[in-house]
Parts: sequence; structure tokens; C-alpha cells
Amino acid sequence: MPAGICELSVRPTWQGKGIGIRIHTALLDAFQPRWSSPLAMPGNDAAQRVYHRLGYRCVGPYRAGVNGSVLDLLLRCSSKSFADRNGTWVVELGE
Repeated sequence: MPAGICELSVRPTWQGKGIGIRIHTALLDAFQPRWSSPLAMPGNDAAQRVYHRLGYRCVGPYRAGVNGSVLDLLLRCSSKSFADRNGTWVVELGE
């Protein structure tokens, strides 16, 4: 069954020490997901920079439900995924 990482957070007092990056990298190495799609608060430049360094790209806004907050949806795909000529992510499904 394909695995995906959807959320990871580090308590503010532990942020800025590389802990989140190490946990994130260990999870990706262990599970080898085809994709992962964390959400980030719009305007959270620090989070955006970290996710960008980890290979994520912002693909647009995401709202969980009609009254939910609007968040930035980020996407990182495995080597079995690629961006086409228009920059659209294409994910190869199946084994």
C-alpha cells in the first residue's frame, strides 16, 4: 500500500535545531512514500524555506471543509513522479 506523509510538527521551543528535518528525513527514508503533502500557514516564510530545501513545492491553497482555514498545500514526489512541461505533477501509480 502506498504511504504518504501528511503532517509533521515540532514544538516551538525545539524549532531551529534541525530536529524536524532529521525526523522528516528519517520518515522518508523508512517509508519511501511516493508523495508527501504537508500543509503550511500562508506567510510562514521559515516553514516555506525548510520545505523548499527538502524538495517541496507549493501547489496552491487548501481548505479543509467549508469553514476551514486556508493553508498552503506543499507537495514532494518520489523519483517515480515528475513534473511535465507545464509544471504539472504527474505521479506514477501502481507497482
